[in-house]
Amino acid sequence: MKALKVLIIVLATLCGIAFLLPKDFSVTRTIEIDACVADVFKQANTLRNWSNWSAWHKMDPNASYTYSNTDAGVGAYYYFEGDPELIGSGSLTILESTENKSIRTEVIFLKEGEEIGRGNGEWAFKEENGVTQVCWSFLGDMGNNPVARWIGLMMDSMLGPQLEKGLINMKEYLENLPKEEMVEELPAD
Repeated sequence: MKALKVLIIVLATLCGIAFLLPKDFSVTRTIEIDACVADVFKQANTLRNWSNWSAWHKMDPNASYTYSNTDAGVGAYYYFEGDPELIGSGSLTILESTENKSIRTEVIFLKEGEEIGRGNGEWAFKEENGVTQVCWSFLGDMGNNPVARWIGLMMDSMLGPQLEKGLINMKEYLENLPKEEMVEELPAD
């Protein structure tokens, strides 16, 4: 009986502490890519290009993707259906897109057709001397679920490696592209 009381006190304490934890989380990774900002932006802003570098696309190569008619810019989206243990299913939509500056996306995760979570991706691009700095963040709200709040503390270690791998893959992809496949830059006036 004493062990049960101790267990109840420990669980109550953990639940109480959980409501003191932040409900929002943010995971960010940054990389420099030896390519012009237009090329880097195009990779992130055109959803079909994600198969070139996305860690999630590489993680589950048998997943299926259904793209909107427009696969770039605001309103472009894709649905994904993959192994539930790897990437699961859901959708990704571009909510905002400012050419060569920033992109904001929303991802919705589904299980058996029901929404089980969502979050936002944020991209920032900055070019200096032909090198583009790319900052990719994923932000989410863990709500009032005490277990989710504890999980929120681990989101950086859970999502960070995929963001980092995706950026490394993008860097390798772009830096190894033949120059004729790069975006043509207009001459300066």
